[in-house]
Amino acid sequence: MTTNTAQVTGSNQVNATGTNGTPSEVEQLKLRIAELEAQISSRVKFMVSEKGAISAVGLGAYPTTLYVSQWEPLIQSIKAGVLDRFISENRSKLSVKTSK
Repeated sequence: MTTNTAQVTGSNQVNATGTNGTPSEVEQLKLRIAELEAQISSRVKFMVSEKGAISAVGLGAYPTTLYVSQWEPLIQSIKAGVLDRFISENRSKLSVKTSK
């Protein structure tokens, strides 16, 4: 039988551990999710261009710049699942660029 224990650290955070003292799988997954979210949020930044457009910096070699009137329908399409469906339907034709 496996038992789990909890240890309170000096910062009042509770760390779940298994019987062998290693972090539990759930704790490891939570840490990995936090790492990935930090990578994403630090990778893409937004700025306002000299002409008043919004530039997404960090997606590629050059910023992706659109005006608000262009971003809004794009965001609505993404929220509605249009982009996900398009990617699913065309996955065999799409290439993936890996980050360095």
